[in-house]
Amino acid sequence: MVQGKKYEKPVVSHVRIRTNNMNVDRRPVVEFDVEFRNRKFKNIRFSLVPRRFNKYPVLIGNKFMNLAKISVNVNAVNTLPESYSNNHYVQKI
Repeated sequence: MVQGKKYEKPVVSHVRIRTNNMNVDRRPVVEFDVEFRNRKFKNIRFSLVPRRFNKYPVLIGNKFMNLAKISVNVNAVNTLPESYSNNHYVQKI
C-alpha cells in the first residue's frame, strides 16, 4: 500500500539483502513509474519489505540517486522535518 492506495504489480526479480543483525532476507522486486522533483522516471525497481514501523516509507537506492542526479554529503545530517512530508520533493508513486 502506497499513500493509502493498494497496487498489484508483477514481481520482476528477487534480491538478497543483508539486514542489521547480519541475516540475509530474500525480497521480491517490483517496478513503478516515479515522479521526483518534477521529472518522470520509468520502471524504477523497489524491493518490497514492510516499513510500517520505520520513519520513512521508502528508501532510495544509489542507482536511482545517480539516475536522478542526486548528491548526498554523508557527513551532513540530511533528515527532513516531518512538515516536509507534503512537500513537492517527496516522491509521488
